[in-house]
Amino acid sequence: MAGEIRGLFLSGLPLLILGCSGGPNHPPVYPVEGKRTYKGTVMQNARISFLPRDNPKPEVVAGGIADENGIYQLTSYAPKDGSPAGEFIVTISWPKPGLAMDESGSLPDNLKGVYSNRSSKLRVPVAPQNIAIDFDLK
Repeated sequence: MAGEIRGLFLSGLPLLILGCSGGPNHPPVYPVEGKRTYKGTVMQNARISFLPRDNPKPEVVAGGIADENGIYQLTSYAPKDGSPAGEFIVTISWPKPGLAMDESGSLPDNLKGVYSNRSSKLRVPVAPQNIAIDFDLK
């Protein structure tokens, strides 16, 4: 009896592990990275999101935060794994350093919200390959 229970437990373990990993249950993703600048200035801590153009309520949005050199790497399911392939609206916000959140829970944006939602004019494709996408905003 104990051997049967142990056998059932061990035979179900791979299913439990696969079910928690999320790997096979989502579309493939492709590494996406790039640099963000505004009028030639590095956009340290700028937030970026790739919103699917054809899905206003996606389950997952690829996003990232620029490092001290303005370099970002997108994350969808695991750190820096990338983005699914497709056409995207790109949103970027660049919080002003040292300021507190406003009453809506947002940080003041150096870009004044121009690129912060689906009305952003930034559009990019992501192909099934490693890709570099730089943004030099004016």
